[in-house]
Amino acid sequence: MDHLKSLSSYFSMFLENAILFNEQKMQFQSVLEVLAASIDAKDPQTAGHSSRVAQYTVGIASELGFNEDDIDMLNVAASAPRLRKARDGRPNPEKRRAIDPGGV
Repeated sequence: MDHLKSLSSYFSMFLENAILFNEQKMQFQSVLEVLAASIDAKDPQTAGHSSRVAQYTVGIASELGFNEDDIDMLNVAASAPRLRKARDGRPNPEKRRAIDPGGV
């Protein structure tokens, strides 16, 4: 009976940790999305582009059979340019021409 109690305690702790880990993962994803949305909102010409890149990245990885951990990592990597843009500010006219030659 003592073994059953200790096993029960172990499983309870395991489940609680799994729930906390999942919540932490969801909070991290939310922070990335909020940062990306605030960055995209500063430049109407590129608004929504960042989220579309992440969606395509995740969709392609899913279709190719990537596992969930790799898909999560690719999603974060697809967010990196958005975060770099926040640091660098708007692209200068030369960079903008490289991105959209007809738009400048």
